[in-house]
Amino acid sequence: MTEFEEQQALAFIKKKISDNNITWEELIARRKDNTVSKIRQELCYVLHEIYKLSYPNIGKLLQRDHAAVLKNARKFQNGLTSTYSGYTDAKALARDRQDT
Repeated sequence: MTEFEEQQALAFIKKKISDNNITWEELIARRKDNTVSKIRQELCYVLHEIYKLSYPNIGKLLQRDHAAVLKNARKFQNGLTSTYSGYTDAKALARDRQDT
């Protein structure tokens, strides 16, 4: 991961934290708070699909191993069909979510 990619990813993470009124500590905590878990799942998915970061690199940012990152990304992806029906790819979802 280049320094530029890392800075972009961190900026996205910080915006997501701010938008959801949680702290960095809550995001990386091992607790399984439902709200924070869903945010973490979305971050893993978007960082991989849109920012094209590898699962190990996302894990370094979120202080998780690559298997946990992969599991979170898949959980979010599986929920897309029920929660965001009509979206077929991550870019369309991200674009529409930024417009709101």
